Amino acid sequence: MSDEKFYAVIADELEHKKTDRVLWTRAMGEAGGDGDKTNALYIRLRLAELKKAAAVAIDATLTLEPATSAAVLRLRSELAQALSENGKSSFYSVLNISPEATDAEVAAAISRYEARVEAGHASATPEFKYAKDSLGNPRSREIYDQRLSSNWTADAGPSSRHPGRRSQPQSEPDSVLLQLWESRKATVIVGALSLCVVGYMFLGFYKEREESAARKKSIEAQILQTQKNAENDAIRAEAEKALAAGTVRNTATVIDRSSQIGNRSMDIQLDAENRRRQELEYRAAENARSQEMQREAQDRRLAMQEQRTYEAKRQMDERRAEREKRYWACMNAALDRNSETTANARCASYR
Repeated sequence: MSDEKFYAVIADELEHKKTDRVLWTRAMGEAGGDGDKTNALYIRLRLAELKKAAAVAIDATLTLEPATSAAVLRLRSELAQALSENGKSSFYSVLNISPEATDAEVAAAISRYEARVEAGHASATPEFKYAKDSLGNPRSREIYDQRLSSNWTADAGPSSRHPGRRSQPQSEPDSVLLQLWESRKATVIVGALSLCVVGYMFLGFYKEREESAARKKSIEAQILQTQKNAENDAIRAEAEKALAAGTVRNTATVIDRSSQIGNRSMDIQLDAENRRRQELEYRAAENARSQEMQREAQDRRLAMQEQRTYEAKRQMDERRAEREKRYWACMNAALDRNSETTANARCASYR
């Protein structure tokens, strides 16, 4: 396959956002989060991977001897019969094909499944990814067929059709992972864990929202009470002003009727009334100023509470981002030297 075809495959992956998760994470880590550098690094890494896969496929095609081809065909025929009789699932059942299918038929099945995913009629499940990686390459398919045959022989026990064939050890991590995916238990486990995590996050968000609503109601009640107090003080001041005005008018009437008391007595009374009125006005202004200061203090406390809440959330997000960054940096370094299971076990503590 020419480089143009490889670039066409990579362009299709980038356009439909079907990039390889491990390579994309590695490219993002090496690019330091820069989008353009990440795309360039991913294209370079993906091109090298496609060339390597094509070289392995060509080598497997050139080095496959006729006797080996016959043995592979016989093995796949036995697998098809065994899976049909036992009703067990495999990567072949994910692609809805028989183990006896040719490599071209497998490639066609993978293409049909990807077309259904692009059309929205199916989802790119982890089982399909593993099936594509295991069956899409002739050499990896041969290895998978041998493992599947060994697993089936081990499950059949002494009464199997080939009692003389000894099963291979099943302690390899990738074999255990394949069995787990084939049994579809991992999908249920991942789904349950996802529901638990989402439920926990939703519960925390619900509690935080309820607490925020309660605080908001309390603050609104305090503001309403302050407004009511201010209105009551204003009404009281108006009543006192009206009372003072009435008193002044009555006093003026008395003074007019009793002018014989003298100007001195009238001036004293007027001064007393003026002082009372000024005192009432001063108290009303002081009460209004006090209420305004209380509202300002309440607003400052509310702003400080919101700032603390924002800071706490920001710090939590930064710590979470730092843990994710360390986790993926560890995964990028570990995947270069170990399998995905070993990398997950080694880097799980960073989450």
